[in-house]
Amino acid sequence: MKIAAIVPFVSLANGYIFQPEDQADFRNPNIPALLNYTESQYDITTGSSYWASSFITGDDGRQYMTLSHLLTTIPSVCRSSILDLQTHEYWVDLTYCNNTDGSGFDNGLPLNADYGTYGFGSTSDDSVSTMYTYAHPEKVFLD
Repeated sequence: MKIAAIVPFVSLANGYIFQPEDQADFRNPNIPALLNYTESQYDITTGSSYWASSFITGDDGRQYMTLSHLLTTIPSVCRSSILDLQTHEYWVDLTYCNNTDGSGFDNGLPLNADYGTYGFGSTSDDSVSTMYTYAHPEKVFLD
């Protein structure tokens, strides 16, 4: 019991030895880096991933959770899902898809990733503030 009472005082006596950092690179893999969301919206050569989810009320008055996803690797993958929150029935569509207009990732314009029956885009200049997504496959309609 006496040892436990002495240990904190010994630790305080030693104190903390401060050493300034002298690293050439400020990045630390344990600390997230700053990210420019506008720049991150545009496709890169290795591919990007866009996804959105929403809770919606359908035309039938029922509540649903929707998911829409676009993976721009080669080949690109488009998918959408709708979950009925009352019955837990769900619909899924997964398909390979192609960019229809070829200019969806022009850094000078708001994001417009048009993949025919699937798409992600923005109506704001920063490509982040206001976004939209749609999925119009054969069995599921999400807009």
